[in-house]
Amino acid sequence: MNKVVRRDILNVLDDSIAVLEKGKSWQLEEISNHIIQSATLHQDEDAISIAVMTYALYKAYSRKIVTDTKLFLELLKKAHHYLNKNDIESYRGRVSEVISDIAKYDSQLKEYVEEVLGKARLKKGSKMVEQGLSIAKVSELLGLTQWDLMSYLGKTKIIDTQNIDIAVKSRLETARQLFK
Repeated sequence: MNKVVRRDILNVLDDSIAVLEKGKSWQLEEISNHIIQSATLHQDEDAISIAVMTYALYKAYSRKIVTDTKLFLELLKKAHHYLNKNDIESYRGRVSEVISDIAKYDSQLKEYVEEVLGKARLKKGSKMVEQGLSIAKVSELLGLTQWDLMSYLGKTKIIDTQNIDIAVKSRLETARQLFK
């Protein structure tokens, strides 16, 4: 496992445990969004699974399908312990256990997985557009609709800052050439 991803996952586990201990399960969504960025950047299976797990926990608690935190807290603490000791297989086993326990309570787990992966594709697509690929090409490569990608890009303001270093005269000249 990548050291950066491992550190991010340990932070996510720390934050998730703290949030559940305080009874603030609604904050799990923000924690999940953070790890999605890492999953997108590193294309790491462990980062994706922890993002899915955290988001599924958020949905289960927010929809009041699960109210007791003891079971999940214990599993998260065990996962943290194993990952901290670099026992990757035992860590993965605890994460799988959390996900399967959530599936017992919430039949919409598959939808959560798809939602997390969709968010990851949008974030990855925005980075690709930022690096200069066209929206059409990125949409084709990642299996996104251009509409969804453009909607996401509009929220991120990437398009607004993309050509900021081009001189005003150059932009004006380009516009004049286009409209001749």
